[in-house]
Amino acid sequence: MNITTRLDQYIEQVASKERTPGGGSVAAISSSLGCALASMVANLTFDKEAFQQLKKEQQQTFQQSFEELQVLMDKLNQLAKEDTCVFKEVIKAMGLSKDTEQEKKERETAVEEATKDALQTPLKIARLSLEALELQTVFVRWGNTDAMSDIGVGIWTTYGGLEGAIITVKINLYTLIDEEYKSNVMKECDEIVEKGKKLRDQHLEEVYKKLDS
Repeated sequence: MNITTRLDQYIEQVASKERTPGGGSVAAISSSLGCALASMVANLTFDKEAFQQLKKEQQQTFQQSFEELQVLMDKLNQLAKEDTCVFKEVIKAMGLSKDTEQEKKERETAVEEATKDALQTPLKIARLSLEALELQTVFVRWGNTDAMSDIGVGIWTTYGGLEGAIITVKINLYTLIDEEYKSNVMKECDEIVEKGKKLRDQHLEEVYKKLDS
């Protein structure tokens, strides 16, 4: 997503018959919104008495997590735009001529390399989304209890972005010829999802405890 694009325009672009922006871009925006919601909870917490009563080390951890989340949010916004650009390179490679055997080989190589480059972007999105889920721990633990529903939604949107990015990586992996490369990336994807699910479930359990108390 171009960060200067209005939300309604972006949604219209996603809904159109054009292939970009697609799932990778939307995954990045989803995780970015999750970071934004966690940031909102933090901003609603800083001036509360309960926050002032935390130990100094806890306050510093909370503040540091907030600052790191701003960096992640910005990176995710940029990756939303990048995902659209790199996928266009795949489409370009797929459009190369394949009339002769030489052209077929050149096209195959071009598509392989463009696809490897393109899937790195959603992989970055997944990695950053996992980092965001890790940072959200302190907001669940010490955040303003009146905003627990917001951090809960933030957890879901961040995790949705994570797994959405992984799905985008995997659909591109299946087209590759390089089996060793595919195996290494698949392993990382599975590890990210496993860690992400664990964090998601831990966070939501704590959120529901606070909502139900």
